[in-house]
Amino acid sequence: MMVYLVRHGEAGQAPKDRDRKLTNNGREQVYTVANQIESKKPKINRIFHSGLQRALETSLILKEKLGGDISLEETKGLLPDDLPNFWMEKLEDDYESEGVMLVGHNPFMTVLSAHLMNNGEVVSFSPANAACFKKNGNSWDLCWVCVP
Repeated sequence: MMVYLVRHGEAGQAPKDRDRKLTNNGREQVYTVANQIESKKPKINRIFHSGLQRALETSLILKEKLGGDISLEETKGLLPDDLPNFWMEKLEDDYESEGVMLVGHNPFMTVLSAHLMNNGEVVSFSPANAACFKKNGNSWDLCWVCVP
């Protein structure tokens, strides 16, 4: 199983945090990373996003670029201050043979990467950064990182 973690692209300001949209630069960042991911020929079945506007926009760009029959779903557990427990359990139990992409926010993405690697290391998630992890027995291996 593969899991792809992606932080949303650069976002502008809005009266409510959940309504912050990607800036023009943020959209360019996501397209750049989407091209890099596409070149790796990933097999992604589902894209989950936090439901915040900037994560939804990022997910839509990734789905458009990666094509295929990828389902797009809003879900819990991907907000900035969420704990990784929900996804650690879900990735162990629910997605044995699938490739799933999680589109969310920092610091959550960094914390989840640390739990996946389980060796004291983390992946730094600046806007639009992506990382791929592969399930290897009872642990996860970092396969690659993409940056805009």
